[in-house]
Amino acid sequence: MIKVFRCGWCGSPTTAQGQYLTLEEANAIYGADWDAAEQVNGECCPNGDSHTTQTTQAMRLNAARLLLTNRRRNDEHETNDSVPE
Repeated sequence: MIKVFRCGWCGSPTTAQGQYLTLEEANAIYGADWDAAEQVNGECCPNGDSHTTQTTQAMRLNAARLLLTNRRRNDEHETNDSVPE
């Protein structure tokens, strides 16, 4: 399993150093389990306070889309595994 990271405040995908990843960059990490991602202090939330986050609406939508994409992939994988050959 590939180790991936998310902002612990807003949930945006990040690097291990907390740098924001775009949806395209995050989706390019094939096999990533974003639900199990390690939480880091993201640069999107510099004060570590959810009330003062600097996330944009696009960043929040990207985080939500990433979760949905990951869940769909997992569902498809489970469906393919359960079909007898």
